[in-house]
Amino acid sequence: MKHLYGLKYLKNTTGTENDYIICNVYLPPYRSSFFKVHDVDLFYELEAQIIKYSDECPNIFVFGDFNARTAHLNDFVENDLLHDSILDRVGELFAYVADETLSDRSNPDPGTYDYGTKLINLCKCSGLRILNGRHEGSLANDYTYSGPKGMSVIDYLLTRSSNFDIVSKFITCNFTTYSDHAALHIQFKTNFSIKCNGVQSNFVDAEASKFFRWNEEYKDMCRNALLINSDNIKSTLQNIEAESQDEMDSCVNDFTHQFIDIMAPFFQQSQKSGTEMKRNHKQNYKHIDKPWFDIQCKELYVNYCKTLSILNGNKSKKNHIELNRAKKTYKDYERKRRRIYMRQEGETLCKFRKNNSKKCYSVFKKRRKVNSDLTVTDFFKYFKTLVSDSKEHNSRPEMSDNVCIFEELDMDITIDELIKAIHDLKREKSHGPDGLLNEFLRTLCCLIYVLFSMPF
Repeated sequence: MKHLYGLKYLKNTTGTENDYIICNVYLPPYRSSFFKVHDVDLFYELEAQIIKYSDECPNIFVFGDFNARTAHLNDFVENDLLHDSILDRVGELFAYVADETLSDRSNPDPGTYDYGTKLINLCKCSGLRILNGRHEGSLANDYTYSGPKGMSVIDYLLTRSSNFDIVSKFITCNFTTYSDHAALHIQFKTNFSIKCNGVQSNFVDAEASKFFRWNEEYKDMCRNALLINSDNIKSTLQNIEAESQDEMDSCVNDFTHQFIDIMAPFFQQSQKSGTEMKRNHKQNYKHIDKPWFDIQCKELYVNYCKTLSILNGNKSKKNHIELNRAKKTYKDYERKRRRIYMRQEGETLCKFRKNNSKKCYSVFKKRRKVNSDLTVTDFFKYFKTLVSDSKEHNSRPEMSDNVCIFEELDMDITIDELIKAIHDLKREKSHGPDGLLNEFLRTLCCLIYVLFSMPF
C-alpha cells in the first residue's frame, strides 16, 4: 500500500549538487472508515518509504495533510549527546550522529493527540524535521485547517534541517470557500539559469526580473526612437557575417540587445520582489449562479464570504464561531433550495414522459458526432438488402416443434392486447426488415387483428 507520491527533480535541471525528491502525503483521520477495511499503521508505512527514498536522495521534501496536531512537541531527540566513554565503545561499531538541537517551533495550535505523537516519532526516526513555524518570517506560522470544532495545524512540510535554506518561501495562505484547508505555498531555491536572446535569466531571482508591457500612449514616442536609431540598426544588419552557428547566435544577440536598449525606456517594468509578497491576494468571490439560487441564497453566500474575510484578518475564536454559523446557514439553505429544484425538475420530466415522451428523451440524450469510415453507398446497399424481396433475406426460419410450458403463452391473442400493443408503438421510428412503419400499424389497427388470428 503506497501513501507517498512524489516527483524527482534531477540536479542538472535544478542546478544543485543533489537531486530533489518532492512528495505529497495524505493520511486519513484516525476515526476514518479506511481503517475498518485496512488494518495498517500508516505512519510505520510512511516511515519505511521515507527512509527508502532518503537513501537514494538526501534532499527529500514531504508535505501534505497528516491529520496530526503536534502542539509544541520537539521533533528531535533532546540531549542526544553521548558520554565520551560510551562514544568510544560505540564508535568502533558504527558512526553515531547525534540529533541537532533546533529552535522552538511557533505553533498557534496548542492541542495534540495520538496522531501528533506518531508524527513526532516519525520525525525522530527518519531524520526529517517540521518546517512549519521555523521558516524565516511569520507567514508559515498559522492555522492550516478550519473545521466545525475549531482551527488547527495538521498540514506540514517535512525535510532535513540541512535543507531548511533550500526553501526560499513557505507561506500558509488564507482560507477560501473552496476548502477547509489553507493552501501551502512553497518555493525552492535553484541555481538553474538559461540564456534567452543573450539575456541571462536566473530562476532564483525570477520574481525580481523585468518584463515588457505594451502601452498605447508610448506608441508615437517608440516610433520616433526607432527612426532616430535606424542608421545604427541598418549598420548592425549590414555587418552580419555568420559562417557558423555560434557567429549567427552572436549576431542575433547583438541585434536583440540593441533593440531592447531602444524599447526598454518605454515598456520595461519591474515585477515585485519576493520580499513584497503577501500571504494572499484579496480573494475575488465569484460564484456562478446555479438554477436554484435565489436572492436570499445569494445574500447568505455574500455574508459567508464576508465572515471568511474577517477570519483571515483575525483568526480569533469569536470570528471562527461567526464563520461556522454563517457557513452552516448558507449551506443548509442552499441544499434545501437544491432539493426543491431537483424535485420540481423530476416532476416536470414525469409530465414530459407521459405527455411528450420525445421531449423527455431529448433532455437526457446528448448528440454525439460519430466518425465512421462507412460510405453512403455501403450504407444504402446494406439497408436495401434488408428490405429486398429476396427469399434469402426474408425467408422465415424453420421452427422446431416445441412443447408449450406456459399455457398462457399458447392462448389466443385478444383484441384488447393487440390494440394496446399497437398504441404503445412510437412514431417517427425507422422500420424493420419488413419495411412497415409504426404509423402503418397504428393506422391499420382494425385489420391487424384478423391477420394475427389466422393460423400460421
